[in-house]
Amino acid sequence: MNMFTTQIKKTIVEMSHLFSLTPRESEIILLLSLYGHTNKKLAEILFVSEKTLKNHIANIQFKTNSSSTRHLLSMVINFQAEATSYQYNAR
Repeated sequence: MNMFTTQIKKTIVEMSHLFSLTPRESEIILLLSLYGHTNKKLAEILFVSEKTLKNHIANIQFKTNSSSTRHLLSMVINFQAEATSYQYNAR
């Protein structure tokens, strides 16, 4: 596992705690962040219907107050940048 993947996973864990995301919701954000799969592909990977996946994404967007999947992914990037900046400044 490369350093980028590890950092993204840590970010998702922190965001999950902050926004009270379920393990499945966290898994969806992780897959979106790392691979950018379509809803159809994500549904196949997770063995759920596309409608169920869309419901999960809607719940994630509600909990995080994001307006779209792109907004959600930008939140992940910004959250990671802030964490990295904090770690760098703490040294």
